[in-house]
Amino acid sequence: MNIEQVAALKRTLSLVGRTRDALPFLYTPAAEDGFPLLLVEVPRISPRAILTLSSTARSQDFVRGEICREDGRLVLQISDGSRGLPQLVEHLDGLLGAQVPELKIARIRPAE
Repeated sequence: MNIEQVAALKRTLSLVGRTRDALPFLYTPAAEDGFPLLLVEVPRISPRAILTLSSTARSQDFVRGEICREDGRLVLQISDGSRGLPQLVEHLDGLLGAQVPELKIARIRPAE
């Protein structure tokens, strides 16, 4: 993720719990540049962004779900993408967590 994407992600995540109950997300372990990408958009992820990402991403192990907030912590509710889940856990603790510290302490659970 580049600097603009990280800044946009931080701004969007700040809406969770304040103005939005949950936001959809799409994660890929390797985007076009080879780095992990966590795409979060309001109110939904645009079909054009999904199509672009699916055609340019180096890894097709997408993880989809929603991000909400419980007890002040972010919670990623996974609805689809079990193949990419191990990389998501690794990147939340590593690269993505370093760029957005709030993700480092986020919890992951299956969607209800």
